[in-house]
Amino acid sequence: MKQIPGNADGAAWGNSLLSDINTIKSKLRYPIKGKTLAPILFWGVIIVLIVSLSVFLITVGVEGDERPLWMKAMVGTSGIFLMAMTIIRHMQALRFIAIETPYHLQENTLLVDSFLKAEHMLIFRHPDAPEVFQIQSRNRHSKVDDDREIMIFIADDKRILINSHFTNSGWKANPGSRHHKEFGKMLQQYISSQSQNTGVAHQTF
Repeated sequence: MKQIPGNADGAAWGNSLLSDINTIKSKLRYPIKGKTLAPILFWGVIIVLIVSLSVFLITVGVEGDERPLWMKAMVGTSGIFLMAMTIIRHMQALRFIAIETPYHLQENTLLVDSFLKAEHMLIFRHPDAPEVFQIQSRNRHSKVDDDREIMIFIADDKRILINSHFTNSGWKANPGSRHHKEFGKMLQQYISSQSQNTGVAHQTF
């Protein structure tokens, strides 16, 4: 992710994120709500339809269809596999990874702020949740279809939670590769470099 543009729209915060912080900290995932559950139900229905069609082709068949049984079964199995992987990717997008640190919440808050500034990221914060940081990528597509990767950092005692998702990924079978694990590794390296000299770390934080 590169430095994000400083537009007003990028600083928009949903009230749901602030109300979900306790759940995220306790379960390391976003709460299961209608908005997060809808894509799962949609792809689940697609799987049911594929299974039904596969069973029909195998047991009843279509007049003139002389394909062998194994080929019909493979078509259905491939479709089910792709849809199942889509559901799994969506569920993974709801989860946060936890980066362990030797610091408590206040120090970790300063640590995230220092890390993101060192990476030249434009940071969005909310006055009601100073431990939560948001950055976003540039638009991945055209200006008409606004699609960005949103990355969230949440400072907590002895850990920092990281998640990312795409603004238009809920219904896509292949939304793209997220970068939260990459940033997690970068943050771990940053923490290690700070821990090597506690004097420098305290001055920075």
